[in-house]
Amino acid sequence: MNNTKIYAYGFPQEYFYTSILEEESIKAEILNKDQILNLKNDNNDTSVFCLYCSAFEDNIIDFLTLFSNTFITNPIVIIGENYSQSYLENLFELHPFTYIKLPADKNTIIKELQKAKEGKCFFIPKPNYKAQFDKAKANLVACHEGSTALTAEKDIEKLLDLILTKTRHLAKADAGSLYLKEGDNHLRFVLTQNISTDWSGKKDILLEIKENSISDYTAKISKPFNLLDVHSISKSFPFTYNISFDKNTGYRTKSMVTMPMFNNNGEVLGVIQLINKRKDYDQRVPGKKLDEDQIIPFDIKDIEFLDDLASQAAIALENAKLYQDIRHMFEGFVKASIVAIEAKDPVTHGHSERVAELTVAMAKTINDINEGPFANIHFTDKDLLQIRYASLLHDFGKVSVNEEVLTKSKKLFPFELENLKSRYKFIRKSIENDYYKDCLDYINTNGIEKYNEAKAGLEEAFQKKLKEIDETIEILIKSNEPTVLEESCSDRIEKLSHSVYKDKEGQETPYLTERESTALSIKRGSLSESERLEIESHVKHSYEFIVRIPWTKDLSRVPEIAYAHHEKLNGRGYPNHKVAENIPIESQIMGITDIFDALTAQDRPYKPALPLQKALNILNMDADNNALNKDLVNLFESKEVYKCLDEKPIE
Repeated sequence: MNNTKIYAYGFPQEYFYTSILEEESIKAEILNKDQILNLKNDNNDTSVFCLYCSAFEDNIIDFLTLFSNTFITNPIVIIGENYSQSYLENLFELHPFTYIKLPADKNTIIKELQKAKEGKCFFIPKPNYKAQFDKAKANLVACHEGSTALTAEKDIEKLLDLILTKTRHLAKADAGSLYLKEGDNHLRFVLTQNISTDWSGKKDILLEIKENSISDYTAKISKPFNLLDVHSISKSFPFTYNISFDKNTGYRTKSMVTMPMFNNNGEVLGVIQLINKRKDYDQRVPGKKLDEDQIIPFDIKDIEFLDDLASQAAIALENAKLYQDIRHMFEGFVKASIVAIEAKDPVTHGHSERVAELTVAMAKTINDINEGPFANIHFTDKDLLQIRYASLLHDFGKVSVNEEVLTKSKKLFPFELENLKSRYKFIRKSIENDYYKDCLDYINTNGIEKYNEAKAGLEEAFQKKLKEIDETIEILIKSNEPTVLEESCSDRIEKLSHSVYKDKEGQETPYLTERESTALSIKRGSLSESERLEIESHVKHSYEFIVRIPWTKDLSRVPEIAYAHHEKLNGRGYPNHKVAENIPIESQIMGITDIFDALTAQDRPYKPALPLQKALNILNMDADNNALNKDLVNLFESKEVYKCLDEKPIE
């Protein structure tokens, strides 16, 4: 008689089964869950495991782990209603295996159990150690490559797609979904992929965690599940599968595994759900309907590798979120810096953002060109981010510039112009007082009759002086505008700077102070030479600020790019008078977009916004003078890069 033991588990307390298990030739040792899962194989035990299928399904991962790690080659018999021999034997590569499909009579079951004791199961493994080694090696390589790829990706959307793609590929799954946990009670459905329907897409559905959903329950109890067929889920589970998708699409969802992603603190970050492991995965054709005969269950190696990769995915996801949080924090810092700039110089509100939009758009346009002077220039996503930050912070140094100079819209400061007007009112009033004194003195000396005869002449001389004063203040107010100074006005200012008004009492009042004369003599614009140099110093101040930021390697050139945006190809720019070959291409681009926005901005009080074509003409004129890169200006105009600001109309 064969003394091989049979361990039995999970059978209903019914006479049919007890009579079989107690049969003299069987004498099965009936164990409870703890007993069977904690069995030790100290003496190369060759016992047969006889499991009731629904009980096996309830604890499938535990049993597969037991058979994989402890009872590696023991015969296994499963008795159930819902599956086939060929479907389940995919779970047991190294085990003799028999599936007895119910209904089956007592004698048939006893006979198959006796055969199992003799090692004569329906499925007898034929070990191919090289194939097993190659498969294990391939899985390890795939897991390592997946882990490396996940660790390298910092963009969360790309990372989520990569997580689902890599885990699905590792497990040879036809389809999959990804959920992220939000708070304690919600999952967000974020992504789904399906080979046989050739469809993948982002989702954004917030779901309350309940026990009636497989993914929800996985997140709630922090435990993976391996389901042989979601259409036949054990009643011991609180969840069910909603078959409406299958009915609506004709797709057959069968085997499924759900794997929680844990961070280093053991907290669930999300759930990976994989569907339908494929025998023909390596021959898959996107869009071709999946033959149900090609669907197999997920085995223990799938679970183990998925567990490892899910852990790496969770770490990568948490790192990516941390990276995103740091980036958002830095974005907030950059925006706060822009607010500080605009608080100092309100008239340039929005300038930094517009320059950033234009400069990045220009760089992207260059990326699309495969010929000509820009054929070999390409900006990566990291380069574009570097360009964006340099553009946003290019004017930060203005916070160090005197606010009155920074916002100066006329040649004279407002208080200076008011002082000038008040002085000319005083001079005018003095002329009136002197006139009335002259009239009184004439009457007292010559009498009223003589005065009446001379009155017209005195009045004419008086009005001439008033007219001269009024014309003078008008010329000075006109000269105060930041336009090109007319030569006649320049001569008048020069003359006034050396003249004073002297009243009857000998009190002298200057027509122009030295400061007023210097300011009003500015040939073009509103700034004196010293004020212009102070404004230009903002570039150095920007650099001194930006260079102190501990930039990452990917962003290390931000200070250099911002520092050179006012340099000109002909060496006449500032602050370092660099020539073309020493000016970074990114700075050359920003130099163009900075000028363009300054010319077309609607909010500059010292000048009206120029029409689009006139602004482009000025850029071309600067390019002709070798101040700007001619090829870049042509590209900016021909590709209409400025249209990226359409939501903020230029004209």
